[in-house]
Amino acid sequence: MSGRIRPKCAVPGLRRRYRPELIDKIELFRDSLISLASRHPHLSIHYIYASRGDASHLSSGVESRASILEKALKTSFADCEVHIEFLGAAELLGRARQHRATNLGLRFIEQPIAPDQDGYIVLVKIADYYRFISESDSLRRYIFESNVREYQGNNEVNSEIARTLKSKDLKPDFWWLNNGVTIIASHASVTGKTLWLENPQIVNGLQTSENVFTYFQGRPSNGNAAADERAVLAKVVVTSEPALRDRIIKATNSQTPLPSWSLRATDPIQRDIEDYFRTVGLYYDRRKNSYRYVEPPVPLERVISIPYLAQAVMAIALARPNDARARPTSIINRDTDYATVFDAARPLETYHVCARLMREVEMYLEGRVQAGELSSHQRDNFRFHFAWMMIVALFGRKGFGIQELTKLSKIHISDHITLADRTLVKMLEVLASFQRTHADWDVARIAKSGDFQRLLNSSFRPRRSSAVVQ
Repeated sequence: MSGRIRPKCAVPGLRRRYRPELIDKIELFRDSLISLASRHPHLSIHYIYASRGDASHLSSGVESRASILEKALKTSFADCEVHIEFLGAAELLGRARQHRATNLGLRFIEQPIAPDQDGYIVLVKIADYYRFISESDSLRRYIFESNVREYQGNNEVNSEIARTLKSKDLKPDFWWLNNGVTIIASHASVTGKTLWLENPQIVNGLQTSENVFTYFQGRPSNGNAAADERAVLAKVVVTSEPALRDRIIKATNSQTPLPSWSLRATDPIQRDIEDYFRTVGLYYDRRKNSYRYVEPPVPLERVISIPYLAQAVMAIALARPNDARARPTSIINRDTDYATVFDAARPLETYHVCARLMREVEMYLEGRVQAGELSSHQRDNFRFHFAWMMIVALFGRKGFGIQELTKLSKIHISDHITLADRTLVKMLEVLASFQRTHADWDVARIAKSGDFQRLLNSSFRPRRSSAVVQ
């Protein structure tokens, strides 16, 4: 303590129960309260009880202790306000994801068009826009968190934006050739020629923003780039309503080609899966191409997209491999199917099991193709059927619950090749039998058929005695 003499605690027993740092804070609070007593301070005490449990289902014991604590504080401190907050796993995760409150200034050229207090339309010099989206020569990634797109790389659109920015011909102006950006903010105010935005989120215009950032990055602030008089059009919407924000995000991202499933990217369950996958060595491509241009490169076999995961869950967890093959996009587009596949009440580990085992199934089937035991056409069409059969074989029964998939978290198909070979032989036997009665059907039609899945279900009887999971 650098020679500091620690004052004797008013309650010596506390030192046996709490860390010295906490005791110091207790003594600082006590001394401050005593020194301010003559000024009659207003005292407000906020307690947080945090755990990894569910804060919405508190035990009677926890609630009663909270009442005892509140009563004791009000007894010890007259006119004291007491706030007791319970934080469970969901609340802690939500707070961890909160970005620091931001208030950024967007300098504009002329007075903004403001039809009402809920929106502004402004022209911003591209140099000023660069300053808005960057910080210490780095892109402010957090202001793009609500954007359902990811940077699409050197495609035709981005190449054209880059060429326009690099062009020495400053006419026509940049904003004439570009759709501009859409920004959502919780509050906005105008001071001089600066629009101050509270907690801004750029929900449309990521490709433009990336190209503007690249154009200015590393250029001297007082050079030709700073003298660039060209502008970008910015549409600013002021709202804190989640439903309205979602409508704006969907509407502004529906005018150019975008997979419909990308609009699910900001759902809480998708963020939960992304965070969990990072802990188990997988990369969840919640926003398309999130890991395509990162350095160092990410192994493609570890990247899992939303549609791929949806198909894996539909085939393995929901026992509907024919639907996984037949409806890869409608699984996500239809709200009822989406809610069934991505159920927030389901353990996140089940999503990891489905994704990992599906990848392992594909590796196993590729080996059978190379060995000449399976055609590539059969592999592509029946991989989901085989995945479902393999999970049934590992359990030794068909009636396993989705929650039970967590039992497979440490099981790998490569450790059970004999079981996989037997399962593949059975699938091909059922396929051959079905083809004899449906000679005019190609394999794609068979794989999508509910009739084939029902035959497979009735014909496949796993050996309970050889089950891996007991």
